[in-house]
Amino acid sequence: MKDKLTNTNNNYPSREFQESNSNEYEIEGSQHTYNRGHKNTEIGFFDAIRICIMEKYATFRGRATRAEFWYFVLFHTILITFSSFWMEGANSGYMAEMAWRLYWMAYIGLFIPLISVTVRRLHDIGRSGWWYLTPFSWLFCALDSQKCDNEYGPYIRH
Repeated sequence: MKDKLTNTNNNYPSREFQESNSNEYEIEGSQHTYNRGHKNTEIGFFDAIRICIMEKYATFRGRATRAEFWYFVLFHTILITFSSFWMEGANSGYMAEMAWRLYWMAYIGLFIPLISVTVRRLHDIGRSGWWYLTPFSWLFCALDSQKCDNEYGPYIRH
């Protein structure tokens, strides 16, 4: 059955409908614009790192997708694990000191973005950022996003 949104018998909106209804919202604290239309807004591993470090380093407002959160957690875990193994493997001298510095730079430098992306992820599921203080708050981050605009910002299609 053909409806007015589509120009074929599938469930995808027609190009005219997409162009007329592509609402763009500017997320506060970011240069990035998310499109609420029917275009793909998925982000990848390097996009998540760029957003969390370069664009939203200490932004606690807005929402973060599951992909953005989990890719950044993966990056943080890989960096901390690599630097700690390097620190353990370095015997002494210059390499041990460099490993020690890398570890602490990664740990301290990524501490604030990790908290901010977690708070934004909690906003995406409709919870206050204060839920971060509960034990195992990262388990809440695995929940599905609210599929509508909420008090923390517009819905980010992912």
